[in-house]
Amino acid sequence: MLLEYRKMIENELNQRFKFIIKGTQQALEARQYSEEEMTRKLNGDPTLADKIIPKDFNVGCRRPTPGNGFLEALVAKNTTCFTGPINRITPTGFVDHEGNEHEVDVIICATGFDTSWAPRFPFICQGRDLRDIWTPGNVTSYLSVGVPEFPNHFSFCGPYGPLAHGSFFPLIEQWNAYINKVICKMQVENIKSLRPKQAAAEQFRQHADTFLQRTAWTGPCRSWFKNGTIDGQVMIYPGSRLHFMELLESPRYEDYDIRYWHENKFAFLGNGFTTREQDGRDITYYLGSLDDDGVDRQPDYDEGLVGILRG
Repeated sequence: MLLEYRKMIENELNQRFKFIIKGTQQALEARQYSEEEMTRKLNGDPTLADKIIPKDFNVGCRRPTPGNGFLEALVAKNTTCFTGPINRITPTGFVDHEGNEHEVDVIICATGFDTSWAPRFPFICQGRDLRDIWTPGNVTSYLSVGVPEFPNHFSFCGPYGPLAHGSFFPLIEQWNAYINKVICKMQVENIKSLRPKQAAAEQFRQHADTFLQRTAWTGPCRSWFKNGTIDGQVMIYPGSRLHFMELLESPRYEDYDIRYWHENKFAFLGNGFTTREQDGRDITYYLGSLDDDGVDRQPDYDEGLVGILRG
């Protein structure tokens, strides 16, 4: 029952990408539904509806949130709404856009947060600081997991990741699986460093920037997708969550510059034996497991069968 409920939620979330594409029937229906719901929750207040319901961008330009009770609170009897800018803050409250002073107990500033992707600390590779490379409007990543020309560095949801729709937990699992696959390859094949090629990262960004023009995310809204600007760089994955997870299923090692500890890249082949042949694991694993618990270990073969084998 729990798995079915989880799948039901994910099933609904995975369909939302369709209304992000401009001009689709799903985008039209999402806008119509949102306008009707917002108008209803605002009790049809024409002033608030005019100020709050977007007119020039699609649903998804800003990240949609449930916001349970928010719109209803704006029209509550104990609420006074000001849709104009605050003139100034005073020791006891604030002065509104019409010059009227209001006393309040608390002022909460919802200023948002920094989504520029610039590190909060020096992040230096070969004398280059990532803070100087990732400047506003010029951020390039490799599939959201790597920084071009920065070796042995991987991140969970860097720039151009699927940030804008759906649950984050399945994505974290996919990033983790991808990074583990790369680490295993490096350990097994005696790889010294592995870095995304600049050309591969730039081509991925070129494709993303072109594709994103088709989406609501590039609409004329001020959103955290664009670091609080109206026309800033949109650094979101150019596709659905499922599209992204399939892309990360198998690392594209052709997009990496790989360097080995040994001058011969095949030195990792060693003495010609695998560790499986020494550590007690099943050396016929490729035929399936005989262990009732599915444990990977060398079987204790039936004596009768052993006798037949010996002739």
